[in-house]
Amino acid sequence: MTASLRWLALLLLAGCAHPAARTERPARPPAPAPSAEATARSDEIDVLQRQIDRLGKGYTDLAANFALHACNQDLRVVLSKLFAECDARLARKRESRSVRVASTAPITAKGTGKPPSRPVDALTACPTAYVQPRLIDLEESLGVNVAKILNDTPHEVIYFADDVGSMGGERKQRLQELVSVPFMASSKLLLITAADRADEDADRRIDWTLNWLLNEGVPQSKVARPLKYHLVVPAGELRPRDKPELLEPRDLSRALWVFRISC
Repeated sequence: MTASLRWLALLLLAGCAHPAARTERPARPPAPAPSAEATARSDEIDVLQRQIDRLGKGYTDLAANFALHACNQDLRVVLSKLFAECDARLARKRESRSVRVASTAPITAKGTGKPPSRPVDALTACPTAYVQPRLIDLEESLGVNVAKILNDTPHEVIYFADDVGSMGGERKQRLQELVSVPFMASSKLLLITAADRADEDADRRIDWTLNWLLNEGVPQSKVARPLKYHLVVPAGELRPRDKPELLEPRDLSRALWVFRISC
């Protein structure tokens, strides 16, 4: 019994007499500084990671913008034939007008009085009387729906109240994004608006949009000949963003479509 008490006393003394010895641990030596080689490799990894990030962003941008630089083959055929006929008919109309004006001038010994032919203004809109019957013929001969093809082409819509254009913040931002992507050699903007009520109304819508585009830095050479044509897209096929907003007119004949084509 006495021996047991003695051992217990020794154990208690050993545990209480030196608490620091039980809790304190020797300090760890400081971590060695990274070598120059390790630092260089870390920097190289950072550079490579930034390059990978840039490549990833570039691929994302390329994929997102690929549609802007593509052209439906049927649309290419339709537009090439339509523009060729519009150019020829407008040129003949202007030439005929020039001849009528010149016919009232006296004929001199130096010439016939007929003025030299003038180039057709590239931004003179092609009238509905030319566009509509030609599109009907092309759709029947090619078996295509031009409105559906155009609806699948990158585009935005502007709605005009009393033929004065206005765009809300989101619509304006989307149109700016559409025209801000660098143009390829074949890329152009195509403007289409109806002339159901009067040609003058359509002309004002076209002029307003052209001025806006030029102020945004779009070169005039990147705007195709506008078309006066009532583009009919079924309501069920309209993108939500293409539908009139709260304060915009509900009449689709007051809309002007801006298509980005590469044909």
